[in-house]
Amino acid sequence: MPFYEFIMIQKLNSKSILLFGCMYLVSLAPHAALAQAPLSMGQSAAPAWSLPVWTAQGATSARLSLADLKGQWVYLDFWASWCGPCKQSFPWMGRLQKEAHATPLQVVAIGLDKQAAPMQQFLKQTNPEFQVLWDPSGDTARQMGVQAMPSSYLINPQGQVVWRHQGFQPATADALRAKIKALMSAP
Repeated sequence: MPFYEFIMIQKLNSKSILLFGCMYLVSLAPHAALAQAPLSMGQSAAPAWSLPVWTAQGATSARLSLADLKGQWVYLDFWASWCGPCKQSFPWMGRLQKEAHATPLQVVAIGLDKQAAPMQQFLKQTNPEFQVLWDPSGDTARQMGVQAMPSSYLINPQGQVVWRHQGFQPATADALRAKIKALMSAP
């Protein structure tokens, strides 16, 4: 069971979540290079998905699918309201989306909270400037192999996963942005 599912199932207080989160991240340390290693171009097709769109005001009647974004680069991020690094990543993803005005890059964040209320509160606090979707079943995360929060994937215009990244630290945000730009400009 991925750690994010364990946390969502348990009714833990914030100190317990922090303790379990630190223990989980330490367990990932030997595999950190693997978790952030680029995949070969065209090696892994992203699974199809179609999910409801959410805004800071709540659910909309719209849905967004990976097929809707064909021909564009997609920075796909999985997050949850209880995740501190997720909250830190939202302003950065907003800047990434704004910087992408001249390139075909869409930032899409998929919330995995089981209940709408915590997700809605998170969105009111962060006021995202990119597409936000909701997958309370976690099916999309399981199909993508999400193991930690946040987990991000760069999908090329042909719909293939070309890179994945786990976690977020403001101190390494510039390096992350540079990596994304380099992958997008690679032949």
